[in-house]
Amino acid sequence: MIKLKEEIEIEKLKEYGFSENRYHYKTNIGALDIYCNKETKEISGVGFYPVGDRIVFRALKEDLGMENLVDITKKI
Repeated sequence: MIKLKEEIEIEKLKEYGFSENRYHYKTNIGALDIYCNKETKEISGVGFYPVGDRIVFRALKEDLGMENLVDITKKI
């Protein structure tokens, strides 16, 4: 599971191209949509099918440069 670090304000995601919706923040990289739940700060992704944490983390790290903002709570 990938989560935004507790000390990071969720509004900071706007600096990385996320847009705010009712329940989550969302951005897309090509066909990959990345969501961050406002309440839990959990980050997940959907492409043409639900994708795993490894693909989402790679997009956060390589495409958005956000590796210092997230925690990984299980081995991916």
